[in-house]
Amino acid sequence: MTTLIKDRAERMRRAAEKERLVLSFLFDEVWTTAKTLQQLLGFATHVPVNRLLRKMEDKGLVKPHKVSLGGPDTNLWGITANGLAMAVEPEKVAEALSRSTFEPSKISVSHINHQSKLQIARIEAERAGWTDWVRGERMGGDISKRPDAVATDPNGRRIAIEVELTFKSKKRYQQVIGEYAYLCAVKKAYKGVYYICEDDSAVRFKNLFHSIKTGYYKDDSGQRGSLEIKENILALFKFYDISQWPNGERL
Repeated sequence: MTTLIKDRAERMRRAAEKERLVLSFLFDEVWTTAKTLQQLLGFATHVPVNRLLRKMEDKGLVKPHKVSLGGPDTNLWGITANGLAMAVEPEKVAEALSRSTFEPSKISVSHINHQSKLQIARIEAERAGWTDWVRGERMGGDISKRPDAVATDPNGRRIAIEVELTFKSKKRYQQVIGEYAYLCAVKKAYKGVYYICEDDSAVRFKNLFHSIKTGYYKDDSGQRGSLEIKENILALFKFYDISQWPNGERL
Protein backbone atom coordinates (compact mmCIF):
# COMPACT_ATOMS: atom_id res chain seq x y z
CA MET A 1 0.00 0.00 0.00
CA THR A 2 1.32 3.45 -0.92
CA THR A 3 1.95 5.78 2.01
CA LEU A 4 0.83 9.33 1.30
CA ILE A 5 3.46 11.99 2.01
CA LYS A 6 1.54 14.70 3.82
CA ASP A 7 4.20 17.40 3.63
CA ARG A 8 3.68 19.25 0.32
CA ALA A 9 7.28 20.47 0.10
CA GLU A 10 8.56 16.92 0.56
CA ARG A 11 6.18 15.63 -2.12
CA MET A 12 7.40 18.27 -4.54
CA ARG A 13 11.05 17.50 -3.73
CA ARG A 14 10.56 13.80 -4.39
CA ALA A 15 8.64 14.46 -7.61
CA ALA A 16 11.43 16.75 -8.83
CA GLU A 17 14.00 14.07 -8.00
CA LYS A 18 12.08 11.45 -10.00
CA GLU A 19 11.80 13.90 -12.89
CA ARG A 20 15.56 14.49 -12.84
CA LEU A 21 16.21 10.74 -12.88
CA VAL A 22 13.97 10.30 -15.93
CA LEU A 23 15.57 13.22 -17.78
CA SER A 24 19.07 11.99 -16.98
CA PHE A 25 18.18 8.53 -18.30
CA LEU A 26 16.55 9.88 -21.47
CA PHE A 27 19.44 12.28 -22.03
CA ASP A 28 21.46 9.18 -22.93
CA GLU A 29 18.78 6.76 -24.06
CA VAL A 30 16.55 9.24 -26.01
CA TRP A 31 13.42 7.10 -25.59
CA THR A 32 12.08 4.35 -23.36
CA THR A 33 8.86 2.76 -22.10
CA ALA A 34 6.88 3.31 -18.92
CA LYS A 35 7.65 -0.30 -17.94
CA THR A 36 11.38 0.38 -18.10
CA LEU A 37 10.99 3.61 -16.13
CA GLN A 38 8.99 1.73 -13.51
CA GLN A 39 12.07 -0.42 -12.95
CA LEU A 40 14.41 2.59 -13.00
CA LEU A 41 12.35 4.45 -10.40
CA GLY A 42 11.53 1.45 -8.25
CA PHE A 43 7.75 1.87 -8.40
CA ALA A 44 5.59 -1.14 -7.57
CA THR A 45 3.03 -0.31 -10.28
CA HIS A 46 2.85 1.66 -13.52
CA VAL A 47 0.32 4.18 -12.18
CA PRO A 48 2.77 6.69 -10.64
CA VAL A 49 5.06 6.34 -13.68
CA ASN A 50 2.27 7.32 -16.05
CA ARG A 51 1.27 10.19 -13.77
CA LEU A 52 4.85 11.48 -13.74
CA LEU A 53 5.21 11.16 -17.51
CA ARG A 54 1.98 13.05 -18.17
CA LYS A 55 3.18 15.90 -15.95
CA MET A 56 6.50 15.93 -17.81
CA GLU A 57 4.60 15.93 -21.11
CA ASP A 58 2.62 18.97 -19.94
CA LYS A 59 5.96 20.73 -19.31
CA GLY A 60 7.19 19.85 -22.81
CA LEU A 61 10.02 17.68 -21.46
CA VAL A 62 8.93 14.41 -23.09
CA LYS A 63 6.49 13.28 -25.74
CA PRO A 64 4.77 9.93 -26.35
CA HIS A 65 4.44 7.86 -29.49
CA LYS A 66 2.15 4.86 -29.70
CA VAL A 67 3.50 1.64 -31.27
CA SER A 68 2.09 -1.85 -31.76
CA LEU A 69 4.39 -4.67 -30.66
CA GLY A 70 2.03 -7.55 -31.35
CA GLY A 71 -0.15 -7.01 -28.28
CA PRO A 72 -1.82 -3.94 -26.78
CA ASP A 73 -0.42 -0.66 -28.07
CA THR A 74 2.54 0.66 -26.11
CA ASN A 75 3.72 4.23 -25.68
CA LEU A 76 7.34 5.07 -26.27
CA TRP A 77 8.36 8.15 -24.29
CA GLY A 78 11.11 10.30 -25.74
CA ILE A 79 13.00 13.41 -24.78
CA THR A 80 12.33 16.76 -26.43
CA ALA A 81 14.70 19.68 -26.99
CA ASN A 82 13.22 21.27 -23.87
CA GLY A 83 13.94 18.07 -21.98
CA LEU A 84 17.57 18.05 -23.15
CA ALA A 85 18.01 21.63 -21.98
CA MET A 86 16.50 20.93 -18.57
CA ALA A 87 18.54 17.73 -18.06
CA VAL A 88 21.84 19.63 -17.66
CA GLU A 89 23.33 22.53 -15.77
CA PRO A 90 22.53 25.97 -17.28
CA GLU A 91 26.03 26.44 -18.68
CA LYS A 92 25.80 23.17 -20.64
CA VAL A 93 22.56 23.84 -22.52
CA ALA A 94 24.20 24.62 -25.88
CA GLU A 95 26.14 21.35 -25.76
CA ALA A 96 23.05 19.40 -24.70
CA LEU A 97 21.02 20.70 -27.63
CA SER A 98 23.50 19.14 -30.07
CA ARG A 99 22.15 15.75 -29.01
CA SER A 100 19.32 13.88 -30.69
CA THR A 101 15.72 14.36 -29.63
CA PHE A 102 13.06 11.68 -29.95
CA GLU A 103 12.14 11.11 -33.61
CA PRO A 104 9.65 8.20 -33.84
CA SER A 105 10.03 7.90 -37.62
CA LYS A 106 13.63 6.76 -37.15
CA ILE A 107 12.76 3.87 -34.83
CA SER A 108 11.92 0.44 -36.25
CA VAL A 109 9.69 -1.96 -34.33
CA SER A 110 12.42 -4.63 -34.51
CA HIS A 111 14.80 -2.24 -32.73
CA ILE A 112 12.45 -1.52 -29.82
CA ASN A 113 12.70 -4.93 -28.13
CA HIS A 114 16.50 -5.00 -28.38
CA GLN A 115 16.93 -1.46 -27.09
CA SER A 116 14.47 -2.03 -24.25
CA LYS A 117 16.40 -5.11 -23.11
CA LEU A 118 19.64 -3.11 -23.29
CA GLN A 119 18.10 -0.38 -21.15
CA ILE A 120 17.01 -2.91 -18.52
CA ALA A 121 20.54 -4.37 -18.59
CA ARG A 122 21.90 -0.89 -17.94
CA ILE A 123 19.56 -0.28 -15.00
CA GLU A 124 20.46 -3.61 -13.39
CA ALA A 125 24.18 -3.10 -13.99
CA GLU A 126 24.25 0.39 -12.49
CA ARG A 127 22.25 -0.85 -9.52
CA ALA A 128 24.99 -3.49 -9.03
CA GLY A 129 27.81 -0.93 -9.09
CA TRP A 130 28.70 -0.64 -12.78
CA THR A 131 29.60 2.89 -13.94
CA ASP A 132 30.34 4.98 -17.04
CA TRP A 133 27.79 3.24 -19.27
CA VAL A 134 28.09 4.46 -22.88
CA ARG A 135 25.83 3.33 -25.71
CA GLY A 136 27.71 2.06 -28.74
CA GLU A 137 26.37 4.69 -31.11
CA ARG A 138 27.69 7.42 -28.80
CA MET A 139 31.25 6.08 -29.00
CA GLY A 140 33.54 8.21 -31.14
CA GLY A 141 36.34 7.14 -33.43
CA ASP A 142 36.64 4.51 -36.12
CA ILE A 143 35.78 1.24 -34.38
CA SER A 144 35.77 -2.00 -36.37
CA LYS A 145 33.28 -3.66 -33.99
CA ARG A 146 30.99 -1.30 -32.13
CA PRO A 147 29.36 -3.00 -29.12
CA ASP A 148 25.84 -2.28 -27.95
CA ALA A 149 27.38 -0.54 -24.94
CA VAL A 150 30.57 -0.23 -22.92
CA ALA A 151 30.71 0.07 -19.14
CA THR A 152 33.09 -0.26 -16.20
CA ASP A 153 32.40 -3.20 -13.88
CA PRO A 154 32.72 -2.97 -10.07
CA ASN A 155 36.33 -4.18 -10.36
CA GLY A 156 37.27 -1.24 -12.60
CA ARG A 157 37.46 -3.21 -15.86
CA ARG A 158 36.12 -1.74 -19.08
CA ILE A 159 33.73 -4.30 -20.59
CA ALA A 160 31.99 -4.43 -23.97
CA ILE A 161 28.29 -5.33 -23.63
CA GLU A 162 26.21 -7.10 -26.25
CA VAL A 163 22.51 -7.92 -26.00
CA GLU A 164 22.06 -10.90 -28.31
CA LEU A 165 18.45 -11.98 -28.74
CA THR A 166 18.73 -14.03 -31.95
CA PHE A 167 21.39 -16.16 -33.58
CA LYS A 168 23.31 -15.01 -36.65
CA SER A 169 25.39 -17.08 -39.06
CA LYS A 170 28.53 -18.90 -37.92
CA LYS A 171 30.49 -16.82 -40.44
CA ARG A 172 29.33 -13.64 -38.73
CA TYR A 173 30.52 -14.92 -35.34
CA GLN A 174 33.91 -15.73 -36.83
CA GLN A 175 34.17 -12.02 -37.63
CA VAL A 176 32.82 -10.98 -34.22
CA ILE A 177 35.32 -13.12 -32.30
CA GLY A 178 38.22 -12.01 -34.49
CA GLU A 179 37.33 -8.31 -34.23
CA TYR A 180 36.91 -8.43 -30.46
CA ALA A 181 40.12 -10.43 -30.06
CA TYR A 182 41.94 -7.67 -31.93
CA LEU A 183 40.27 -4.90 -29.91
CA CYS A 184 40.98 -6.62 -26.58
CA ALA A 185 44.42 -8.14 -27.15
CA VAL A 186 46.02 -5.62 -29.51
CA LYS A 187 44.17 -2.35 -28.95
CA LYS A 188 43.57 -2.99 -25.22
CA ALA A 189 40.13 -1.40 -25.63
CA TYR A 190 38.28 -3.84 -23.35
CA LYS A 191 39.04 -6.42 -20.69
CA GLY A 192 36.22 -8.66 -21.83
CA VAL A 193 33.00 -8.99 -23.81
CA TYR A 194 29.78 -9.93 -22.01
CA TYR A 195 26.81 -11.30 -23.96
CA ILE A 196 23.34 -10.91 -22.43
CA CYS A 197 21.03 -13.46 -24.03
CA GLU A 198 17.41 -14.50 -23.85
CA ASP A 199 16.84 -16.99 -21.05
CA ASP A 200 18.13 -20.50 -21.85
CA SER A 201 20.22 -19.14 -24.75
CA ALA A 202 23.49 -18.34 -22.95
CA VAL A 203 24.74 -21.93 -22.98
CA ARG A 204 23.90 -22.21 -26.68
CA PHE A 205 25.85 -19.07 -27.51
CA LYS A 206 28.80 -20.28 -25.45
CA ASN A 207 28.81 -23.64 -27.23
CA LEU A 208 28.63 -21.87 -30.59
CA PHE A 209 31.60 -19.62 -29.79
CA HIS A 210 33.64 -22.55 -28.51
CA SER A 211 33.00 -24.45 -31.75
CA ILE A 212 34.67 -21.73 -33.84
CA LYS A 213 38.34 -22.36 -34.59
CA THR A 214 39.25 -19.39 -36.81
CA GLY A 215 38.41 -15.71 -36.47
CA TYR A 216 38.78 -12.79 -38.88
CA TYR A 217 39.47 -9.10 -38.28
CA LYS A 218 40.64 -5.87 -39.89
CA ASP A 219 43.57 -3.98 -38.40
CA ASP A 220 43.92 -0.19 -38.16
CA SER A 221 45.16 0.03 -41.75
CA GLY A 222 42.16 -1.88 -43.05
CA GLN A 223 44.14 -5.02 -43.79
CA ARG A 224 42.30 -8.26 -43.19
CA GLY A 225 43.79 -10.90 -40.95
CA SER A 226 42.89 -14.25 -39.41
CA LEU A 227 43.75 -15.90 -36.12
CA GLU A 228 43.38 -19.25 -34.43
CA ILE A 229 40.76 -19.19 -31.69
CA LYS A 230 42.42 -20.50 -28.55
CA GLU A 231 41.34 -20.69 -24.92
CA ASN A 232 42.84 -17.30 -24.04
CA ILE A 233 40.61 -15.67 -26.67
CA LEU A 234 37.49 -17.58 -25.69
CA ALA A 235 38.10 -16.57 -22.07
CA LEU A 236 37.33 -12.96 -23.07
CA PHE A 237 33.69 -13.86 -23.72
CA LYS A 238 31.15 -14.42 -20.96
CA PHE A 239 27.48 -15.28 -21.45
CA TYR A 240 24.47 -14.47 -19.25
CA ASP A 241 20.83 -15.42 -19.48
CA ILE A 242 19.11 -12.05 -19.12
CA SER A 243 17.36 -13.03 -15.88
CA GLN A 244 20.79 -13.79 -14.35
CA TRP A 245 22.42 -10.47 -15.31
CA PRO A 246 24.62 -9.08 -13.83
CA ASN A 247 25.21 -10.97 -10.57
CA GLY A 248 23.97 -14.44 -11.47
CA GLU A 249 25.61 -17.36 -13.21
CA ARG A 250 27.79 -16.50 -16.17
CA LEU A 251 29.05 -19.04 -18.66
